[in-house]
Amino acid sequence: MNAIRSVVLTVLVPAAVAASVSVNPNIQRVRDYWQQVWSEGNLQAVAEFYDPACKQGEDFTIEGFQRNVTRQRESFPDFSVEVHEVFAHDNWVATRVTYRGTHTGRKMFGQEAMNKSIEVPGLDIFIFKEGKCVEHLHVADHLDLALQIGVKLAPTPITGNPDASGG
Repeated sequence: MNAIRSVVLTVLVPAAVAASVSVNPNIQRVRDYWQQVWSEGNLQAVAEFYDPACKQGEDFTIEGFQRNVTRQRESFPDFSVEVHEVFAHDNWVATRVTYRGTHTGRKMFGQEAMNKSIEVPGLDIFIFKEGKCVEHLHVADHLDLALQIGVKLAPTPITGNPDASGG
């Protein structure tokens, strides 16, 4: 019975995935984004994915984002993104991903490369209009990333009298 169940799931799941992509083309746009931009470093795909007026952090520009992709991939030449889940509703697409790579390239967070591997979970929400991403919300534990590559954190010394009321 288990063998039959696994065969049925193998046949049904790809059809369900294909049906959801045909219903919402933004799902495939996001999957392509993760593969082409982050796993392959295709900078042209950035311009094809984002609307020039996209909201993502402060002062977003396509050129600035392309520079960020380049810097990230220079730090982690084997950088890749594994997409675990994709959820879509209307023009919104959400993903749960894992970022992986080995810090063998340029400095990051002031840390020289020490050949350390990273694995960082991330959540992203993309909002589309007319086939382009117009807003991108990104959450990842960048502190954990810094610690994984060997950044040593030191507390900032308090100056003055911390017990003084100031009044």
